[in-house]
Amino acid sequence: MSAKKVKGTWATLTPKSLPNGRWIVSLGMVDGKNVRRKFKTKADAQDFCNTERANKKTDKTMPDGADGSLVKKWIALDAELKTAGVQSLLAAGRRVLKDAKAVTQTGSAQECFDAFHTDFTGKRRGTYLGDLRNRCGRFIRHFCKDHPERLVLEITPEVIEAYLKTLKNTGDFKTISAWLGWAAKNRWLPKNPCTGLKPEESHGKVVTLSTVEAARMLKAAALSQEWDVLATVAISLFAGVRPEEFRKRAKGEAPADLLWADYNGGYLSIRPELCKNGRRSGKGRTVLIEPVLKDWIDLIRVKKGGVLSGQIQPNNWTKIWKQWRAKNWLDAEKKPIPWAKDQLRHSFGSYHLARGKNPAETAFIMENSPKVLKKHYWNWETLGSQAEIYWALNSKKVLPRVSRGTKSA
Repeated sequence: MSAKKVKGTWATLTPKSLPNGRWIVSLGMVDGKNVRRKFKTKADAQDFCNTERANKKTDKTMPDGADGSLVKKWIALDAELKTAGVQSLLAAGRRVLKDAKAVTQTGSAQECFDAFHTDFTGKRRGTYLGDLRNRCGRFIRHFCKDHPERLVLEITPEVIEAYLKTLKNTGDFKTISAWLGWAAKNRWLPKNPCTGLKPEESHGKVVTLSTVEAARMLKAAALSQEWDVLATVAISLFAGVRPEEFRKRAKGEAPADLLWADYNGGYLSIRPELCKNGRRSGKGRTVLIEPVLKDWIDLIRVKKGGVLSGQIQPNNWTKIWKQWRAKNWLDAEKKPIPWAKDQLRHSFGSYHLARGKNPAETAFIMENSPKVLKKHYWNWETLGSQAEIYWALNSKKVLPRVSRGTKSA
């Protein structure tokens, strides 16, 4: 019980000793009774007195009808907040109220994303929308794994930080931040929880093929007589064409394919609809055909009966490529070798840089910036001697003489 006001005065709060060794504190006359509290030690009695004095100060300024027990909790919480570096309970409360007023849209994370996706449909190209679905979808599945209808309001900086630890690249984070930034702007969230956060970037070496591995893959493709596979491997290794520059399928857009008609002997022209930024800029890119690549294309032409026409990759390419690797790209124990999506293109960049030692030139050919080239992509430890071997991996070096016959397969 708190000390109560009696006839305009307050009881004196002073611990007094008892004959039995205990301590007593008198709270004065309350409702005709002398209210006292007994304690085992003087320290306990003194703590009680200190608390009551604090309550006395609070009671003097407490509004009529205020709950004294709540006020005690508020005082304790206010002290904890100050210890944690927060100005006060009042300041924290005002921020919470401001955030609550900022939110006018409510719903689950999935509902919020669906609204975001709908808003961008027609405003952005299909590949961009596909990236939104894939990257944000992975986050939503992670976020909602225990509660499918989890509210978007529950996406906090702590949730994002935990998810960042599961990411292998920064692309997902940027896309998720774009979504949640939209959510804040459209009042689903008080603010973007990604603001101020940054995923840890990996500065390890990219995955590339050694000259032995590159030769082995070219040879396996030729001996298996999978000419579409051989064309893809050779063009990727010796021209640095991106996987998505061979084929592009995006919802709401016409299919686009790299065609043999885009090859004129000296150059390979990649149309804007296939290039990474082509649809936005309206510009394609032209790739110089290295002598080693021309040699492989000439071989493929012979094996295809002297004519190269149609798509370089067939419509069922994904299935063909996966099945081919499962059968032909195995280690010494006949187990599948892990495959990184861009390692053929990365091999091109690494050996091109090792040969010319000119980051600006390699970056221009790769359609990257020198900064990106240096920071994220190429293996600078690739030796010039290995580059010399790499750019000489023509069919005569790689294949047995019998497999280079002029009969079409």
